[in-house]
Amino acid sequence: METLLCGVGPSAAFRVLTSNRLDGTYDRIAVVRGRTRRRRDGWAHQVTTGIGREFGLVVIEDLPVGSMACSGRGAVEDPGRKVR
Repeated sequence: METLLCGVGPSAAFRVLTSNRLDGTYDRIAVVRGRTRRRRDGWAHQVTTGIGREFGLVVIEDLPVGSMACSGRGAVEDPGRKVR
């Protein structure tokens, strides 16, 4: 096995061998995921560009959401602290 992997690097020894059909399936999955990512990025770009053109100033506030959340422990009859 070492003679077969001579010069290809250490990661090739741990590579999982797959069939051509499975490789094709992985390629098709990658195409779909890439298309989804491009659509998501394009939508985000369109929305942010529209907001930037419509409003003169956009302010983003960095809120500490973790410290703002209330405790949700307890049961319905006996809820935790700060649970309304």
